[in-house]
Amino acid sequence: MSGGASPANALVMQSGGPTPVLNRSLAGVAREAGDSGAFGEVYGARRGIEGLLAGELIPLAAISDAHWRRVAATPGAALGSTRRKLRDDDLSAILETLSARRVSACFIIGGNDSAETGHTLGLAARAAGYDVRVVNVPKTIDNDELRLAYDDDGFLPHEDDPKTSIALANLNRFPVNVNEASREQLLRVPGVGPTSTDRILRNRAHHSVDNWRDLQAMGVVRKWAWRFLAFPGHRTPRARQLRLDLFGEQAREERKT
Repeated sequence: MSGGASPANALVMQSGGPTPVLNRSLAGVAREAGDSGAFGEVYGARRGIEGLLAGELIPLAAISDAHWRRVAATPGAALGSTRRKLRDDDLSAILETLSARRVSACFIIGGNDSAETGHTLGLAARAAGYDVRVVNVPKTIDNDELRLAYDDDGFLPHEDDPKTSIALANLNRFPVNVNEASREQLLRVPGVGPTSTDRILRNRAHHSVDNWRDLQAMGVVRKWAWRFLAFPGHRTPRARQLRLDLFGEQAREERKT
């Protein structure tokens, strides 16, 4: 999507169930992208993927700061949202729309499924030779009241990655049974990402997952995940042991390997 001297454009859309902060994320992205000077225009896609497929993109530059402040303070999805899943046959039409509008950055506001959509779209763009950055903007941590692990200054602990810190703050939710957990539950496990989650779901539809060799072949990082997953033959530490083990010297040495 190369062009002339004028800067390329940005696109933002909302996806998944509306939450109290979905519009605040929209206002933040639209205003910062517009003020950055990096883009010629910032478009908003109506109803997420549906609007992108239909070419229903509206320019956001003309919206006043006062209106954006009202949008940011209003729960819901101002652009309209959707729970429509991205399909393989959608990708070429979406890339054509992005190319026609000279979009070089696509911001997708949503939860885990929206993040997967962004990941898939980014891979498809790279494979097709389109120069577009896809950025996922969280609406919340899936709106399910997970406790966050902020310290007194409002930061996540520097000793662990954010996913591990959040898991440690919600030990009552772990371990999760790898053969019974939902997709959302598996995605919360440190060392388990969208690709490995999909592989687990596909594999367990045919047989029980019961060993680390298979999990590692699916992309699970054992040194991060072993404390938070349960399956036949694998014994996880109890909650108190889990916290002590993770903050012990031996565990820190394990994470370096």
